[in-house]
Amino acid sequence: MSVKESWARIHQWGKANAPLMLEALSSGASEEAVAKLESELGCSLPADFRESLLIHDGEVDAWMSEVFADGGAYLGTEWIPKIWRERLAVAEQVDMLSEEEIKESIREGTMRVEGPVSPCMYRKEWIPIMDSNGDIIWALDLAPAEGGTVGQVIKIYWEDISWAVVASSFAEFLHTYASQLEAGEFEIVEGLPSAEEEKE
Repeated sequence: MSVKESWARIHQWGKANAPLMLEALSSGASEEAVAKLESELGCSLPADFRESLLIHDGEVDAWMSEVFADGGAYLGTEWIPKIWRERLAVAEQVDMLSEEEIKESIREGTMRVEGPVSPCMYRKEWIPIMDSNGDIIWALDLAPAEGGTVGQVIKIYWEDISWAVVASSFAEFLHTYASQLEAGEFEIVEGLPSAEEEKE
């Protein structure tokens, strides 16, 4: 299913169930804005995510998670390079474990890796697409580990010390979310979809 079709399903669900989430979405980016973003990142974006930016250039408030059910704020062309540079700067200041130490930590269970993603603080080939208070980042992985797919969506959770592949592409990620909304997998809390149950 195309990105355009998935967004149409999300719009339809939001209109019927949570109109506030649609108000949180920015209008589409211009081709010029997307080209500038690619220039800043020094890479070409996967076609499916590029298409998504042309439909919705992130959320109006990049600090609020109002669209993806507590998953993190959906980032647009203004915030992607900012978060990307911040994460790279932090990674440069942290002494990461050696490859053998990482393998040992994974065996011991103090680090978790799910799927073909390389465990490290951050890489320039990871393009952030969602951010939850800087603690959890969802990113497009343009340099996956062996067996991975270029453009796969990964979730990096620093507090939990875990890395996971959550979708083979952004198109799949968006399609899955549209399906979850339609299947009633989320509560409506204060007019927005939420993975947390509404408290009495």
